[in-house]
Amino acid sequence: MEHNERIPSDGQGKAIQATQPTTLPWGAPSGFRTIPSHKGPLFNPDQKAFRATTDAEAVGIWLAERAGSNKNTAAAYRKEVERLLLWLADQGMTLSDASREDYVRFSAFLLDPRPAERWIGNKRLPRSNPGWRPFQAPLSNGSARQALTICRSLISYLHTNGWLVANTMPEPKVLIRHTALPRPEQIALRQIPESLMAKIEGFPTAYSKQIKLNEYNTESEAIRLRRDFERRRLELIIALAGTMGARSSDLLNAMTSNIVPQHAAGTTNWIWLLPKGKGNKDRSLPLPDQVMEKIVLMRVTLGLTPYPSHNEEPCPLIPSSANLPRSGNVVRIDRLKPLSRSGLYRLMDRFLKSLADDLRAQGDHSGAQLLANASSHWFRHVAGKRILAASNNNLTIARRLLNHASIQTTSDYVDATTDELAEALKAQNKTTDAPD
Repeated sequence: MEHNERIPSDGQGKAIQATQPTTLPWGAPSGFRTIPSHKGPLFNPDQKAFRATTDAEAVGIWLAERAGSNKNTAAAYRKEVERLLLWLADQGMTLSDASREDYVRFSAFLLDPRPAERWIGNKRLPRSNPGWRPFQAPLSNGSARQALTICRSLISYLHTNGWLVANTMPEPKVLIRHTALPRPEQIALRQIPESLMAKIEGFPTAYSKQIKLNEYNTESEAIRLRRDFERRRLELIIALAGTMGARSSDLLNAMTSNIVPQHAAGTTNWIWLLPKGKGNKDRSLPLPDQVMEKIVLMRVTLGLTPYPSHNEEPCPLIPSSANLPRSGNVVRIDRLKPLSRSGLYRLMDRFLKSLADDLRAQGDHSGAQLLANASSHWFRHVAGKRILAASNNNLTIARRLLNHASIQTTSDYVDATTDELAEALKAQNKTTDAPD
């Protein structure tokens, strides 16, 4: 996709600098290749801190400093900054061209990217695919404000370290007026009742049977393996997220070698080591028996021994199905790759929508609607409530298990919601109206 590159001037009609288009430091998406490499009027020609020659290269340095040690943070930062860079490039601009007015227009664009066919895609495609688009839908006010917060962090960095002569980006709270629900209310809205969780936990068996037979309509060994694999993988994801409160990054980065025994007082407990999780912290969690059972079943399905040994081949705890055998039932462990973030999203989205369809057919429309809106992250909120209930609302235990940086974040799980306050007032009114 070509764009007409705008060459900025110094205010007296003299071009500052013009060079050939460049690409982003992390590679160019197909169809969005042209990133202007000129230096705009906000570039500081006297800067000494960078060896970078373009704004895009300076962005790469920021990304390496701020998110280089955590690939999930890096991916999130890249996504938001890439949208800004591509939007500017679409108008022949680069970061050192962007004025305050440009950021006002960009904030409006995030809420309504137009033309939609150019910016919005319905599928999660790799960036190398010509159908890839920067958005899957217009951003909500909250998501747009978060995106602008990341972009402002970049602009502030470039200004503070001398690349830009000014920080022209307004505060995100000025650009996007957003009144968010209190976090306890958000958590309450993302709760799945235990009766519905029981149906979710029991559905992988039925769901895995939907895997199609081969062209001869026979149930081959490979088909049986794929059905077992799909069932065990879903059961394990639900157990780790819904019982342990595991984040997506915890699931995607986990290896079977992260499950280790701990021997004490004549018993063996199993521990999940989580290296470099959120906040770039190492941590370890005890695995309850019901979760360890799901790990054992997953391992056996892959042809591994039930319990890990110290010298076994490296294997993702939640593998992709891409390299399962097309015939036979022998899994090559060395070919297995971890499930990708987009793969996890698609898997759980299909699974929850399939169960929602079943519930709707049974007449459970409220349960179906709840699951139609749900995502795998909701299981973490379910786990938060479960952990607190099991620990008698012990915030210290819950904070450790959920890996919250602050106990205040954990306390949101026990804070009263509007519905709970209403129930308390109703109960008070009944007490007041009772005869003496």
